[in-house]
Amino acid sequence: MTPFFVESIAMLGPGLPDWQTSIDMLRNPVRFAPGAAPGITTAPAKANGRRRTTPVIRLALQVTDQLARDSSLDLSKATSIFASSSGDLQVLDKVCTSLTEEDPPVSPKQFQNIVHNAAGGFWSLEAGAKGTTTSLSARESSFTAGLIEAYTCLIDVDAPVVFACYDHPAPPLLDRYLPIPTPFASAMVLTREPTSNSRFALACDIHPEQPETVMIDHPELERLRTTHTAARGLPLFHTMANGGGRVCLSYIGPRSLVIDVDPIHQ
Repeated sequence: MTPFFVESIAMLGPGLPDWQTSIDMLRNPVRFAPGAAPGITTAPAKANGRRRTTPVIRLALQVTDQLARDSSLDLSKATSIFASSSGDLQVLDKVCTSLTEEDPPVSPKQFQNIVHNAAGGFWSLEAGAKGTTTSLSARESSFTAGLIEAYTCLIDVDAPVVFACYDHPAPPLLDRYLPIPTPFASAMVLTREPTSNSRFALACDIHPEQPETVMIDHPELERLRTTHTAARGLPLFHTMANGGGRVCLSYIGPRSLVIDVDPIHQ
């Protein structure tokens, strides 16, 4: 399959506050300690616009903020893919609870944020991006499905693709059914052709189900991978941090996505 290119990377999770720190943790897993959940902060210049958002949306926007700082491209010209296994479960819980009460009615803020594409919409507004944006969910396969969708976009349109995958803990009532232990997000800028800032070339193909790449030698990272839907892409980032190789990610049904990772030496 024709390769595509990773122009920049961002990460935000317990013990993995950004990509530069994550490189060290993924190369030397003995140093990795999950620690507290990552803090979700907002740059002062963007604080006013983000008052209308939720913790889930701010998580997605913070990881794409990292991405924009690291990218050499004009992301206002990018298309985007936002993947989340369950969307904003906190808003869903609040809206459903409001519907059972006579007063107060559903908050307009909550109502506008309940849609699955809210994070993608806020990102497009902040970035001034006029390209298409797709928001998808595939439960445990959301990262894989998002990466495949990003590759499809690169085939169709010669523009950078921002791909973000994120999930945030649910409120107690829903956590029993959809447990997400901590906020976690990752993001990449992908391009059809290499740029001066490209780090890796990825060639991927869908195969009948194969054993997925696991991190059994690194128990804490493997625990994060298996307990957090948005962290299913960790083997890919581990392979990148360690100089390339082949990785296999589970996909929907009895299928797998096999990815060959080749570093680009600038």
